[in-house]
Amino acid sequence: MKKLKRLEHESLPHKSKSTRYEFAVIGAGPAGILAVAALLKKGIPNDTILWIDPEFKGGAFGKQWANVPGNTEVGKYRAVYQQIFIILKTQHHVSLDKELFLMINALKSDYACSLKAAAEPLQLITNLICGTVNSIEGMVLSIDTVPSGLSLVVTNSRGEHIPYIARRVIVATGAEAKSVPLPLKESSKALPLEIALSAVNLQNYMAKNPGKLTHVAVVGSSHSAALAVMNLIKAHVRVTQFMNKEYRFATTIQDEKGIKRIQYDNTGLKGQVARWTKQLLTNQEMYASQWQLVMGDLDDLSKYSHVVSAIGLKAVDTLKINEKPSVYVLFSYNKETTETAIPGIFVTGAGYPRQVRDFSGEIENNVGVTKFWPDFQCAVETWIKKPAAPTVSLESMNLFSQQKTSRPLEPMGKILAKL
Repeated sequence: MKKLKRLEHESLPHKSKSTRYEFAVIGAGPAGILAVAALLKKGIPNDTILWIDPEFKGGAFGKQWANVPGNTEVGKYRAVYQQIFIILKTQHHVSLDKELFLMINALKSDYACSLKAAAEPLQLITNLICGTVNSIEGMVLSIDTVPSGLSLVVTNSRGEHIPYIARRVIVATGAEAKSVPLPLKESSKALPLEIALSAVNLQNYMAKNPGKLTHVAVVGSSHSAALAVMNLIKAHVRVTQFMNKEYRFATTIQDEKGIKRIQYDNTGLKGQVARWTKQLLTNQEMYASQWQLVMGDLDDLSKYSHVVSAIGLKAVDTLKINEKPSVYVLFSYNKETTETAIPGIFVTGAGYPRQVRDFSGEIENNVGVTKFWPDFQCAVETWIKKPAAPTVSLESMNLFSQQKTSRPLEPMGKILAKL
């Protein structure tokens, strides 16, 4: 396996110490990793790609969410990872010993593994790609539109500010949990979602704070809300749950052609959490002393020792674009093509998800490793065609597709069929 190359600008790998690139990808969580892989698959020269992240450790997916049980089958993860390894092997002559994948390879294909098991191969893929493209450990402070493209200012571990120019920038800086607004005097009651979603993290928290977690208000009807309720009840903590809509469960159905599809694939409960929640709803009297369901908004905070917000994700705001906070500039992005109002800047990942139409007709956010990968096969066409400044280098490589990049929302079944 190639040695990992995450270097400062003074010793960038490859042909030159250039500060000008065709593509800059910001972030090394699942979306950032797969975005770079999609560029390599398309044939973008590796020395024209700049990849920037403070750590290259898989983002939140590989850290605070590592102990969270997933809802994606092992076989679907493997299908994506195998495709990426083929790309790296055939196009860039790198390979990886399969024995390094003992954790995920030891699991059955239909098993919904923990995020830790899914993150391990992603970290190894990151290491390989970092040895292939120009990778910089640092934080992007700003992106500004200039005549030659997009100017990025990156601060490295020594506190130096280094400028780069890219014709296209893909922002994949991740997401964080939304939270229910709490009065300042009650703000200490907020229990971080990553604690509630992991039985291990929850046990550790309770051990460090004995007797503190007595009555928790859980807000939301998502898979995360159901998982938090399950962990808290199993830890013998009293829970009152507030929901504005009923739970949905991911269900396998057959379409008009007899093909099996998953309804509510992005919003429905799956696996162990779905089974446990159905039992909870069926036997509410059995859990009456521990769990109460309220259809409505969170009420008097004085009743609860803690509050868990499981109401979705929001983009992490880590940089400025044209001197404005990125979330304000990127908020109105195109949820089909990943384009933004700033030419040459594209967004993706959990913070800026693509949207798809469920079989029920409802619009859902398409988030996850196995969702990002097929989405990016389409998005890369837009990324190539729409730089911030004119360029001939990619055109001369005949990388432009004649296909249209703007398309109607795609049914999730077709996206899954691409895996």
